[in-house]
Amino acid sequence: MKKLFTPFAALLMAGMFFTHYYAVGQEVLYSNHFDDPTGQLPPGWVLDGAQAPWSVASSAMAGGEAPELFLGFSFASGLSRLISPVISLDGHQALCLRLKQYLFNYEMDYGEIIGVDVTYDGGENWVDLMEMPVGLLNIPQDEFSYYFTAPQGSTELQVAFRFEGNNYAINFWAIDDLFVESPVDHDLLTGYFSGSTTPEAGGEQLYLLEVKNGGVLAQQDYTVNLFSGDGTLLSTAAGLPVAFGEKMYHLLWWTPSTDNIGSMDIYAEIEFAQDQHPDNNRTANLAIYVQPAGIEYVQIGNGSHPLNSLPCNFFNLHSYTQSLYLPEEVGVSGFPLTGLQYTCQFDADLMDVPVQIYLGETAQSSLADNWINPATLTPVFNGTLDFSKGFNNLYIPLDNPYTYNGGNLVVQTVKSYSEMVVGAVFISSIDTGAS
Repeated sequence: MKKLFTPFAALLMAGMFFTHYYAVGQEVLYSNHFDDPTGQLPPGWVLDGAQAPWSVASSAMAGGEAPELFLGFSFASGLSRLISPVISLDGHQALCLRLKQYLFNYEMDYGEIIGVDVTYDGGENWVDLMEMPVGLLNIPQDEFSYYFTAPQGSTELQVAFRFEGNNYAINFWAIDDLFVESPVDHDLLTGYFSGSTTPEAGGEQLYLLEVKNGGVLAQQDYTVNLFSGDGTLLSTAAGLPVAFGEKMYHLLWWTPSTDNIGSMDIYAEIEFAQDQHPDNNRTANLAIYVQPAGIEYVQIGNGSHPLNSLPCNFFNLHSYTQSLYLPEEVGVSGFPLTGLQYTCQFDADLMDVPVQIYLGETAQSSLADNWINPATLTPVFNGTLDFSKGFNNLYIPLDNPYTYNGGNLVVQTVKSYSEMVVGAVFISSIDTGAS
């Protein structure tokens, strides 16, 4: 039988931090907070296709105030659209759809797809503003904006939330505070911010910032900057031309010095004097750990299966786990292991989580029948960890380096937290070596 394990990088794995676009328009053409009677569709909304169980619910999962629009799980299957009333465009062509949402997934994937669609002709033709496979991960609660241009001469618009596939394969999709707006003239927003979370001192590093234009007018008179958490400018780049609704990717180069070795935060920011909404010009902080020169990087495992049980189980207040990595999976030996890194996704920030980690080696090739005696393991970390919202790489610098000698590597993790947390998974792969 194949076993699932959570792969870790002994030192480095490329990091990516996601920021969702959020903007405020200058004129609201339609809004809905779904403050309607629960247990039924919002007034004027129509369900077309498979009878997925859309209704107004008394929850507040999407980030607004109860009630909200809610799609629960059912045995419905196929294509369905929940379609809004007709919205008058009143001469507007450049548009922004803004909403809050949270999709909480289920641990199976039959190829389901979700989408946000619009139509200008009563449903004869649909244009997708957002389409993505549901997969196995959640869409953490956030506010999202989608920019689009109506065809010339369009006088009306309808919005639809689309679900394709087996409705049993999600737990829920919650939506609230929906707006259709005309954008302002000048509004640049930060998007994806990505790069190594474990850069090496003395080595040039590349960080990528996505800039999106949420303003009607094309822009190029701006700059993008990379800062340390204390506001020190690390890198700058000239803005590239970007039209309404388009994305442009900027490269920010930075060489950490030996003075930077250790934990630090970095962030990216757009400098744009004309911006009418400068509050969306900065990314959230990305936690990084600058490594000394000469570090060797080892990645264990290749896969994308989310697990909520290894190395930390947040569904329970306390968790105690062991993972086993075979020598052929580690690939090298005779070196001091100075840090571990896990890829994970959390639906909310969790700060100051007490964690203890122990490492060791064993001749035992499987944990299916017996765990490794904890007394034979070496303590390497005892402290607190911060788990950031979204899809991240979590680097853990060890208090005590562990010299790996080529055996079956054991990682034992002990975690405590004051409350039960859902939406906390670690990205894992199939172990093809252990039985």
